Amino acid sequence: MTITGLMAAPLSDGRLQLWASKNGTLWTLWKEGTDPDSGWTPWQRMAAGVTVGSAAPLPNKALQLFVIANAGFNPPFQTGPGVDTTWKVTHESTAGWADWVGFWSGESAVGGGPGASSVAAAPLTDGRLQVFFVVVGNNVSRLVTRWKTTTDVNAAWTDPVDFALPAGQSISRIAAGRLSDGRIQLFATTGTAVLTTWKASTNPNDVWVPWQTFYYQVDDDRITAAPLPDGRLQLWRLNRNGAMWSRWKANTNPNAAWTEWAVFHAPGPHPALFTAAPLSDGRLQLWVADASGAMFSAWKASRNPDAAWTPWQPFPAP
Repeated sequence: MTITGLMAAPLSDGRLQLWASKNGTLWTLWKEGTDPDSGWTPWQRMAAGVTVGSAAPLPNKALQLFVIANAGFNPPFQTGPGVDTTWKVTHESTAGWADWVGFWSGESAVGGGPGASSVAAAPLTDGRLQVFFVVVGNNVSRLVTRWKTTTDVNAAWTDPVDFALPAGQSISRIAAGRLSDGRIQLFATTGTAVLTTWKASTNPNDVWVPWQTFYYQVDDDRITAAPLPDGRLQLWRLNRNGAMWSRWKANTNPNAAWTEWAVFHAPGPHPALFTAAPLSDGRLQLWVADASGAMFSAWKASRNPDAAWTPWQPFPAP
């Protein structure tokens, strides 16, 4: 059975929570304790008719979750593949989740009209969440964004606005990470390259630098980013043939150069999806799902950001 999405994020007490979408159903599990080596709960069904999107903390550290929702998942909100959201009702890691609400309504699912295809969320330097989503339809894609108007966790969201792309570019996937000084860096895949932009300063209201080509690619790479224990951002890419590479910031200066690409050996007969997130002690953990639906995981052997990765191990799939 095919897994169509993977995503992980830390709860307010540092425990990791992992989500997987499979056959149109969203499943989740989480660490049983705050010990980074603690076991995992059994998988639990969270929703039907949605695909994993992104999760990020509100200013009180409560997670907010964003998903791609099929038409009809959350009437009257959805008229096409849109974005829906839920969040922890308090900052407690064990708090319940709010009812699903519409975040962006697919403008029209009829005749191939616009619908959301990828979502990324990350906190600005003042803690306000900013959310980005790709709107695709009629052979055209747009990048749309919204953000919290104030640092109040219950603040309203801005109206959706287009996030300008380089002329002639159409994107398919996005990923967001935070630099060591808290600025968001955004990555977007096109048919020939991965583009990137980031906040020009730590002022959360500052402009974004002009888009730059991060690397050229022809395989429609999947990408994900996560922070090392010392705050350096690490990025992975996985191509359609199952080959994986990684690179990371060369030092803790947020403006540092990136290392050269290094092969990151992936498990399984044909890796298809992956995600990464930090454990409660800061070590990164990485998950891969292959085309058969099998899952595998590896993690940093110690808190040293330059530590080796453990061998891949089977991870129970939903």
